[in-house]
Amino acid sequence: MFGASFSASEFLNGVSGAFVWLFFAFLAWWIMFRAPLGRRVFRRRISIGAPAEKVWSASLFEPSPPGGWAGFIHIIEQSLIEGAPLRHKTIVAYGGRRGKTRILISRIIRVEPCAWFESEYETIDGAAVVPADAVRGCTRLEEKGGVTLLELEISQPVKGVFGHLSTGRIYERYLAHLRAHCEGREAPRPQPLIGRSSAAWLAVAAVGASAVIIGTRNPDLGWLCVLIAVCIEIAVLVHEYGHFLAMRWFGHRDASVLFIPFFGGATLGARPLSSRYEQAMIALAGPAISALAVLPLTPLAHWGLDAAQSGARDMKALVGFGAVLLLGIAVPMNLLNLAPIGMLDGGKVVDALARGRGARLLIMSAIFAALGFSLTASESLTDLGYDVAVLAVVWVYELMTAEKLEQQLEPMSRNQLAATLAALALTFIVYVDASRTLLPAVTAALQNSVDALAGALDGE
Repeated sequence: MFGASFSASEFLNGVSGAFVWLFFAFLAWWIMFRAPLGRRVFRRRISIGAPAEKVWSASLFEPSPPGGWAGFIHIIEQSLIEGAPLRHKTIVAYGGRRGKTRILISRIIRVEPCAWFESEYETIDGAAVVPADAVRGCTRLEEKGGVTLLELEISQPVKGVFGHLSTGRIYERYLAHLRAHCEGREAPRPQPLIGRSSAAWLAVAAVGASAVIIGTRNPDLGWLCVLIAVCIEIAVLVHEYGHFLAMRWFGHRDASVLFIPFFGGATLGARPLSSRYEQAMIALAGPAISALAVLPLTPLAHWGLDAAQSGARDMKALVGFGAVLLLGIAVPMNLLNLAPIGMLDGGKVVDALARGRGARLLIMSAIFAALGFSLTASESLTDLGYDVAVLAVVWVYELMTAEKLEQQLEPMSRNQLAATLAALALTFIVYVDASRTLLPAVTAALQNSVDALAGALDGE
C-alpha cells in the first residue's frame, strides 16, 4: 500500500511540475506573439532614382517583381473601386507559391496622383478590420530633378514581442524592393524577420529563465543549474536549427530561429507552406537533425558514464558529463515533440501524411506505440507524469482551437510519401534505441552526480 501511494505521489509530482511549466510556457507564448503592445509608427524617407510617375505606378498598380515586394508578398492584381468612399482592391499571393490567395481591400482616405496616397485596411478576405486593429498608411511623393523623394508613414497595431521586432524590418524590405524595382536593379536578398542582436538577447533570456526554474525547484544544485539550463537551450537550438535548414531548403529565405524564455523555441518564416510534403519535412527536420546529433554524442556519453562511475574530476569527465546532460535532455524532449497531437511536430507530420480517418488512426497508433515503448522503459514515474500532463494539455488545446489543414496545399506524390515515412521511421529508431539502452544509465548517472553535489554542499 505504501509503495503504491509513494508511486502515485511521484506521478502527481510530475503532473504538478508540468502544470507549473505550462503556465509559464503559455504566458511566454502570449507575450511573444499575442500581447497587445499598442501601435507602432514606422516612418522612413528615401530617395529613388526614378520619376514620381514610375514610383507611383510601381507601388500601387504594377505587378510585383519576382519573389514579391518584401520577398514574400506577390501582387497579382490591383484596381480602384469606384464609389463612395473610394476603395483599393489588391489580390496577393505569398512569394508566387501555390496556396491560398488573399484579397485585401483598403479604404482610400486621400489620393493625389503622383503626390499623395493615404489609406487604411478596411477588409481582408471579406472580414472587416476592427478600427483599433486597422493599419493606416500614408505615402508622400516629391520629385526633384528626376529623383523622387518618398516619405512613408505606417501606423500599425503590434501584437507580441515578435511583432514589435519584425514590423519595422518588413517595411524596410518593402522599400528596398521598391527602390530596386524602380531603378531596374536586382532585388535585395531576403533577411531574417528579426535581427541577430534581438535573437541573441532572447537566447540569453531563455538560458536565464531555465536556470531560474531549475534553481527554484532544486536550490541545492548551485552552478549546476546554469549548466543544465545551457544544455537545455543547446538541445532546443539543435532542434530548431533542423527546422531552419528544412525551411531554407524549401525557399524560406527569411526564416528566423527564436528562443522563447520559459517556452523553448520557434522557427518562423513570412509565407505559408505550399505543400503537404513541405509541411511534413519541415516539422520532421527538428527531431531528425537532433537524432543525427544523438549518434556522435552516444560514445561521448558512455565515456562520461565511465568517468562518473570512477569519480574522475578532469576534463574528460567534464566533457562526458556534458554529453550525458545533452542526451538526457534531447532524447525525451524530441520524443515528446513527436507525439501526434496538435501543434507538436508529430501532429504536423500526421496532418500532412493522413488522407483520411483510417490512415490518421493507423499512423497515430504506430507513433504512440513507439513513444510508449521508448518512454516507459527509460523514465521515472515523475517524468511519466510530466509527459502525460503536457500531452493532455496540448490535446485539450487542440480540441479548443482546432484548425483544418489548408486544402489547397499540394498533395504528396508516392515518392514523397515514401521518403517522409522512411525519415520518420529512421528518426524513431535512433530515439527508441537511445531511450532504452542509454537513457536509463544516463538518468542514474545524473541522479548520482546531483546527490554527490548536494552531499558535498551539505558537507561545506
